[in-house]
Amino acid sequence: MALFRLCYITDRKGLPAQTGLESGALTTRIREGICSGIDLVQIREKDLTTRELVALVQSALEAARGTPTRVVVNDRLDVALALGASGVHLGRQSLEPRLVRRLVPQNFLIGVSCHSSKKLGMRKPLEPTTLSLARFLRPPRSSRLARPSESRR
Repeated sequence: MALFRLCYITDRKGLPAQTGLESGALTTRIREGICSGIDLVQIREKDLTTRELVALVQSALEAARGTPTRVVVNDRLDVALALGASGVHLGRQSLEPRLVRRLVPQNFLIGVSCHSSKKLGMRKPLEPTTLSLARFLRPPRSSRLARPSESRR
C-alpha cells in the first residue's frame, strides 16, 4: 500500500465566499499545495459536470507535471484513465477495487476510505493501494473545534 504523508483533498465549497471554480481559487490552492510538496491531490468535486471536472483535473495534472505529487480523481475512473491521472478514489457505491484493478495499469492507485475500525479489517481483500482514514471517534459535544481564523488569535 502506498504511503502518502501529506494529501490535499479538494473541497471548493469550503473556500471563502466569491471564490471557487469560477474564480480559479481552487486551481490556485492545488498549485500552492503542489509547490509546497504535498504527496497527493485528491480531486473530490462530486457535483461538477464532466467538462468542469476534466478541466480541473487537467489543470491539476499540469501543475503536478515534473513533481513527485500524484493526482487521483474521486469516483470517476473514466476521467482518471482518459487524462492519465495517477489513480482513482472509490466511494462506497463504486466498483469494487479488485474489479478496477483488472482495468488499470499496474502502478495505478486505487483508493478507498475507511470510516470505522471494523471496516478497516475488511479492506485487505479489496486490494486498494491507498486508504484514507476518516476520524473514528467524534469529538465530545461540549468541545468546539477552533476555526482556522480563531486559532490564530
